[in-house]
Amino acid sequence: MGEDVGKHSSREYSKVGRTRQSLGNPVLDNMATQLLNNDLFLNVIRKARNDPSIVLCHGCRLRSDGEHCDRGGFESYKTAIHFRSSRYQQEQAVNLTVKIGAGGSSEEDSQEVRLYGEVLPAMAKVLKEAGIDLQLIHASNKPNTVLILEDIQSLGWTKTNQTFATFEDVLPVIQSIAELHAVSYFLHQTSTDLSCYDASSGIDTSIESKFESISNEIKSWKNCEEIASKFEALKSSSKAKLAQVFAPNPKGTGYNVLNHGNLQRQCLRFKPSAGTMLTDYRCHWGSPAFDLICLLDKIVTPALKATHRREIVYVYYQHFVQILDAIGYLGVVPKLVELQMELLRKGFLEVFHEVERAGTGSDLINGHSDKPPEEGLKTKAETSVK
Repeated sequence: MGEDVGKHSSREYSKVGRTRQSLGNPVLDNMATQLLNNDLFLNVIRKARNDPSIVLCHGCRLRSDGEHCDRGGFESYKTAIHFRSSRYQQEQAVNLTVKIGAGGSSEEDSQEVRLYGEVLPAMAKVLKEAGIDLQLIHASNKPNTVLILEDIQSLGWTKTNQTFATFEDVLPVIQSIAELHAVSYFLHQTSTDLSCYDASSGIDTSIESKFESISNEIKSWKNCEEIASKFEALKSSSKAKLAQVFAPNPKGTGYNVLNHGNLQRQCLRFKPSAGTMLTDYRCHWGSPAFDLICLLDKIVTPALKATHRREIVYVYYQHFVQILDAIGYLGVVPKLVELQMELLRKGFLEVFHEVERAGTGSDLINGHSDKPPEEGLKTKAETSVK
């Protein structure tokens, strides 16, 4: 077997094939065929399997993933590597997801590569040493703006388009977020500076016009003049308030963690025997309230948020503390009251989420159509102007 393998060179497959389906973006199509050659994939699989005898059985063929990656200018593709080596008697295959950026190398792209190539593996290593298996995407870190990750869909991980309606269903998601926050807090305090991750570029620059549109709509509602005036008052300060949400806590005020930064249903993967996996990290160093509020607003139903908000926050905090204890953190552990203060300080993010998904003022009460408008808005408006 060894001699037979040695007869084959990766140079025989130096061209990356393309399926007849268009890759979608002509710029990225050309870039992909230049950067993603079979020598690159051969080096990736040899390093991943720690096996220098691996050779490719045939050329790799790129195909569109069918989705635009949410972070930066990355597009996503899929390919399969078929290989054999002196260790294997039969042909082996591994499915990969390849992310490539159209804008060339940039600071944000470099942070993305560092995230998948260094930070997430470091977190996984810490948890594994503590006897905890955190499901994270593993990536090979290569130059330029190319990320190569294991294709988790082929391993049975699936998406969901549904919000979570029961506390039991959302519990694995809560725990995954708590694990990410706890390990990032540990690493930042002990060995790895994570403060470079900043998702504030995601601030919606059209937020003022959205507030104006909603306040104009609410003015037409009976007995809602006071609520309309509060939203009107928020318009001029909305950008500053949103910037304060993104701003990391200064020393002596609250605490910071590495947030997922892009938490929504589309970024979750599920597998019956393995739980929940977070994907498509945008990453933001800041208050833990950032991810928690996204969880409450984008992952669970409004009814579950209304009835189990306190339990969700408490279970998150308990798991956060448990992970810090399990990985041997000896420093000061944030208190539950500090987390509750973070949720109050960053409360404008809840208003922003409501405004973000509302095309008009009437859309702002979507999901609460059985209640008068003021019940769904008054508390949010009054809290936000404090």
